[in-house]
Amino acid sequence: MFTYYLKDSIQTRKEKRQEKEKRIAKKGGDTPTPGWDALRAEQLEEKPAIMLTVRNSAGNAVRHLVGPPKKGIHRVSWSLTYPRTDPWSPPREREERRFSTRNPDDGVLVAPGTYTVHLAKRREGKWTDLGKSQTFKVVPLRDGGTIPGMTPEEYAEFVRDYAAVMRSVGGVRSVLRDTADRLKAIRQTLDRSTVSDPKLGEQVRDMERRIAAMRETLEGSRQRSEASDPGPVSINRRLNVVRGSVGSTLHGPTAMHREAYSIAKRQVVGLKKELDQLVETELPDLERRLDESGVPWTPGRNIPGD
Repeated sequence: MFTYYLKDSIQTRKEKRQEKEKRIAKKGGDTPTPGWDALRAEQLEEKPAIMLTVRNSAGNAVRHLVGPPKKGIHRVSWSLTYPRTDPWSPPREREERRFSTRNPDDGVLVAPGTYTVHLAKRREGKWTDLGKSQTFKVVPLRDGGTIPGMTPEEYAEFVRDYAAVMRSVGGVRSVLRDTADRLKAIRQTLDRSTVSDPKLGEQVRDMERRIAAMRETLEGSRQRSEASDPGPVSINRRLNVVRGSVGSTLHGPTAMHREAYSIAKRQVVGLKKELDQLVETELPDLERRLDESGVPWTPGRNIPGD
């Protein structure tokens, strides 16, 4: 728990204007018209905030925490975790996670060690270091355990590597979903267009089948799972096994966890390479041919016109 005190509130443009208007009105004067440019600047202004940045002993940021900018004493809690590495998702999807007992932005636990928290403020969209910092230590509740585990340094290195792989997995998952939507739109548009080139439709269906196969490699087959036949072990399933060893314990992964992680990591590299080939080379080539054939616009393509 971090505690900080602000002598004065950090005001927005609108709050400053309204405060000035109140003083004028109190004296019986006429409040001036701010003008449309000023009102638009107020509308677009990013709200003030206090940022608490936690850094490790190497000076690397491990977590950013946002606090209120109003005057007075404030307390901001930190769960001793890194941030989640999931890709961005729409607010509606994030809302579905809000009933979880954990903060949806919390990731894996940090390793024991010395940390420093720094204070900064945001005013009119610009950050200013307040020159305030405090050093503290994160220590384990118990020393040692029944089974020897990783050292704090080894654990921290594993967590960083795990977080990097999870960022890749999140990105692959999002690109697979978005690409599937783009291909579906192309197929539906081709079905109603007057273009008579059958190779375009064949290429789209081939890409859709490959995207489906990639998604199954990543997430597994829901159809087989519902029939109690999980089939080949998916990347997600392997990483889910590992997640428990880094999400809520400092013992670190066992030999079984490390083996599952090693396999999943190799699979992610291969899957990303295959996906990059389709998305960066084959799909743009297909969309160029669609433009040349006069197929109506679909999401992801260049806007038609000179």
